[in-house]
Amino acid sequence: IASHSANDPAWDLQVMLAFSRCDAIYEQYPSNPALDRAPLVATPDRTFSLWGKYFFRSGGLEGFAVAGGISHVGSASHVANNPLVRTPAYTTIDLTLGYRFELFGRKCSADLSVKNLVNERYYASASSWGFPRHVIFSLGARF
Repeated sequence: IASHSANDPAWDLQVMLAFSRCDAIYEQYPSNPALDRAPLVATPDRTFSLWGKYFFRSGGLEGFAVAGGISHVGSASHVANNPLVRTPAYTTIDLTLGYRFELFGRKCSADLSVKNLVNERYYASASSWGFPRHVIFSLGARF
């Protein structure tokens, strides 16, 4: 068994992976028995996410972090009175650059994120569009 130390670059890397498969159906459709066993509205059939984050703990980039991820959401039924109509699957990519520092003895952070980098147009739910590409800046302090 190999031992790891805090100086090992692998300790500065975070990787998160998620997958979901959901075949949700109406056992008895509320208003139309012809749609019994139809897909549940606004429930994607598959989702997948892969995210990574790397912290620089030494050298010229000490205090910085870079992160990015990709999320895929499968098709979903879209119209409540006809769950056989489906929205297409979509994929989004997000990137973040962060910096950790101390200010007046407090641990602080600043992050700049670009969400939906490729400006994918998608339905986020049965009744709303997802956000287009946008940038978020956040500044935080721990007390």
